[in-house]
Amino acid sequence: MGYNPFMETEDLTEKPNAEEQVIAANLIAFRKNAGLTQAELAEKVNYSDKAISKWERGESLPGVLVFKQLAELYKTSVDNILCSTKNEKPRYLPKPNSKKYIITLLSVGLVWLVFLIVFTVLALIWGEPASFGIYLFWGLPVSGIVMTALSGVFKMRLEFYVSLSFLTWMIALCLFLTFTTPNNFLVFIIAAVFQVLVGLWFLLMRKRRK
Repeated sequence: MGYNPFMETEDLTEKPNAEEQVIAANLIAFRKNAGLTQAELAEKVNYSDKAISKWERGESLPGVLVFKQLAELYKTSVDNILCSTKNEKPRYLPKPNSKKYIITLLSVGLVWLVFLIVFTVLALIWGEPASFGIYLFWGLPVSGIVMTALSGVFKMRLEFYVSLSFLTWMIALCLFLTFTTPNNFLVFIIAAVFQVLVGLWFLLMRKRRK
């Protein structure tokens, strides 16, 4: 069955031919390269995840307007998505997460810049940095807070899990170093229990999004 470019979406009643299979494979590859799930892509193009699944199985084709929308989303051309030359592989651009990583690193760098400035000022005033140097370690959990917050804003699930785990253990470490009580090791037990809960939550969310 030929593809009608004036239709938003066309259901294919016949078995997908070679070109339709290539389009379906490219749609999968571009989506995964962009770090998106079917549900997340569906939200961006205002379609259901069932429609995305049908496109990627070759059971239906997006309309021309949708192809243009996908090309803009993936920062490529429609021709690249429709590429059917056997010896030519679709040209994938780097994952858009690179800018998000740069923003996160800059934010963490600013956190440490502020901490170092405060530490230096206190050292110049009191001249005994050893007495308050322990508080410099608190830059680690603050960095974890920044990374966790930005990962949540940017909807980077794996990075959010890693950042939250980092934050958990850095808080435990700083509490252990700050409060030198006989039972201060208990903070690591609390952190371990919380880490298990976070891991289970991450696995649950990952299965729900598949």
